[in-house]
Amino acid sequence: MPEWYTLGVVALAIVVVVVSIVRFRFNPVLALAVGAAAIGLLTGLGPVDTVSTMTTGFGESFLGQSVRGALTSVTVGVSLASVLALAAPLLRSLFLKPPREMPLGYATRRARRTQVASREGNSADM
Repeated sequence: MPEWYTLGVVALAIVVVVVSIVRFRFNPVLALAVGAAAIGLLTGLGPVDTVSTMTTGFGESFLGQSVRGALTSVTVGVSLASVLALAAPLLRSLFLKPPREMPLGYATRRARRTQVASREGNSADM
């Protein structure tokens, strides 16, 4: 494979990762993982070798298994947070609507008026 092709694939993957994170608010960890997988597949590494390179190469290039375990738990946590963030509006719109409450500004103003009225001897609510 020519060098210009490999450099073009890497440059295109970087652009796609940055655009997906900035423009489409895609999860950065998942965007980087998809970008790394795309580079491996488009440069002819093959699916099995791509996955094994992503799992072993990253862990061995840093501090080993402790970092890999920590990053795995962080990735799982970020993924769960993303799923919950996507599901929250749907659940609220379907059946988990909170009761209507008075806005905080009106509530504090009304409480102040009630306190002033009670100090002056008026029991009428304003």
